[in-house]
Amino acid sequence: MEIGLGEKKFKDESPCKSKLHYKIWQQYKFLWLILEIHGIDILKNSVHERTISKVLSKFCVVFMHLVQIYTICVSAILCFVMSLYDVFVCKILLSYTVAAPLPLILHYIIRSKNLLLHQLVDRYCRIHALQERNPKTETRKAVNFILFGIIFLCITLSSTSALTLPSDSPLKFFYSFCDTFQEGTAAVFIRVLLTLLSFSYQYVYPGFVAVMCGVLFYEFSEILFRYQKRLEARYATVLQYPSEFLNAENMDKMQADIRMYTRLFETVHQLQGAVSLICFVFLCNQTIVMFCSLSDFVLTEEKYFSIPKICENTLIIALVPTSLLGISFCASRIRTHYENVQITLSLLIDALLEENKRYADIILSLNNMKKKSFPVLSACGIADLSPKFMIGLFGSIFTYGLLILNLKN
Repeated sequence: MEIGLGEKKFKDESPCKSKLHYKIWQQYKFLWLILEIHGIDILKNSVHERTISKVLSKFCVVFMHLVQIYTICVSAILCFVMSLYDVFVCKILLSYTVAAPLPLILHYIIRSKNLLLHQLVDRYCRIHALQERNPKTETRKAVNFILFGIIFLCITLSSTSALTLPSDSPLKFFYSFCDTFQEGTAAVFIRVLLTLLSFSYQYVYPGFVAVMCGVLFYEFSEILFRYQKRLEARYATVLQYPSEFLNAENMDKMQADIRMYTRLFETVHQLQGAVSLICFVFLCNQTIVMFCSLSDFVLTEEKYFSIPKICENTLIIALVPTSLLGISFCASRIRTHYENVQITLSLLIDALLEENKRYADIILSLNNMKKKSFPVLSACGIADLSPKFMIGLFGSIFTYGLLILNLKN
């Protein structure tokens, strides 16, 4: 009855007027606004129609393409020029040019998955309604703090980098429209603007994507956690009041829990289908950026170190490893809670077997639930999103860094 009422409610009520969509909007309002400005409207304007955010999204997408075109063209010119004077600088520029298209590719992949992401959020809303879940203030504060921290770091470090750019640095050529603007207020403004756009595109946007994926993983892990607590309550009832477990109310609750597991099984596969390719491209982008940054740092001579280079490396160190670890942590929570659900199911089946053979139908359903194993969330099935993989990834990058250092020496 509980499940049926939930389904009927959502069939009759359009998503645009759903109070549950409003709740999830309020829970992560700042994140949805940032994604909407970047042209990714997961909620499909189901809660608020914002003309300003629509206009900003058009400009943001245009700027992403312009930054991409500008980066490739100017980097190609710089690579050609620097190849005549300094092959090392040419190689560094070339590596960053190869990494430049990945955020744009990531953007279009998310756009292609927008409908799946919207359906996933809608499914989360339905499950939250059935579980009578109230949004956690701590989670909202943590997500907002991370987003504000990313934006603050980007603005601070990009401005510092632009204002302290040496006059003889190749980056000045890059951030001054090929030296179109030499000195003066206009030149400083252009440098700050281009540096901010470049940092936002290359480093900050993947960080926002990491927060989005982390929120989707975390929300589903919370759903699993609450479901496991419900099963623990059923297990406690069987142990303490075995005779009462057969009454109509408890049997209805148990049947609702069995149907809920099927819903969760469908949801986790939908989650895997929606974010798998996104996570794969995200991992590729972050790994290449981290490796390029490490190579740049190891191979750069001390006399070439400058404040702009330190600012850029600081932003990379602050965003890239933390985003990888954050996604890994949130994804691994799903596996942890799933294993806890399996343990509780095993204990519940054993308790029912010891009590009475009248539980045969329930035991059969619970055994079927155990056979429906949840997949390990991965990036296109190539890399599991687990702490073990992230440790191996960082270890590989560190090893290659030592190899590059030895080759240099």
